[in-house]
Amino acid sequence: MAAVSFTDEKANALHVAALQFEVRTGDIEANLHEIARLTAESDPALHNERLDLLLLPEMALTGFDYVRLPQLADDAAAATDRLIDIVREIASHVALSIPFRHADGISNRLIVLSTESGVQTASYDKIHCIGHGGFRETDFIKPGSEIKTVPLKGWRIGLSICYDLRFPELYRLQRPDLILLPAQWPSTRHEHLLLLARARAIENQACLLLCNMTGKAGRLDFSGNSQIIDAKGSVLADAGSTPALIRAKLDRKALTDWRKDFPVLEDTKLLK
Repeated sequence: MAAVSFTDEKANALHVAALQFEVRTGDIEANLHEIARLTAESDPALHNERLDLLLLPEMALTGFDYVRLPQLADDAAAATDRLIDIVREIASHVALSIPFRHADGISNRLIVLSTESGVQTASYDKIHCIGHGGFRETDFIKPGSEIKTVPLKGWRIGLSICYDLRFPELYRLQRPDLILLPAQWPSTRHEHLLLLARARAIENQACLLLCNMTGKAGRLDFSGNSQIIDAKGSVLADAGSTPALIRAKLDRKALTDWRKDFPVLEDTKLLK
């Protein structure tokens, strides 16, 4: 592998947040209402010091209502303009996953939206979809095949969704400065989520923004614990188990200095 080329060392700090809540399956109106409520109740300082990026949970507008998925895919796409209106005052970009209908089926698509222009600046279709056990995502969702990153204020942001976290090769190929991970990760594997999130940050010397849902969906419980993690694996913010908005400013210089002081990525041998 070639030596790591660091991104812009003079780039500004990145002000990021995760907004965790109980996603209501199949109820876009209820989910938009909850997002509006939580943003309205957030720190008033956000109206003067906007976020660069706000992350919502996996399938944040629709949940996993497989029976109605085709219709919900159309409705979710139409609802993104309303979402932008809701979060515009506190964030310049918002990222979330939605069901996306295309000629080959429906994907679980992570989209990044500019709240200033209304333009979608990036998208990623979840590559690793669960195909075993009682939750067979692959029966309804077409997996993606393309690794995606998006630039923002000099940061290289790696896009991923939930179950992707268990596959470290994805992130090494992305070479990210910041990893995005919207999730609906159940409480039964709660410790795996927290351990793997820190591991992905540490091994890639990258920050990680995790937004997990909380509450219940069908027979599953979700613990929340959305986190913001720095490149050394330190947890900068944790949302606990209730609906909440957490935020942090990610330090560009600290990231670059750590990679220079301990250039582990340059010693990669097996992944070309």
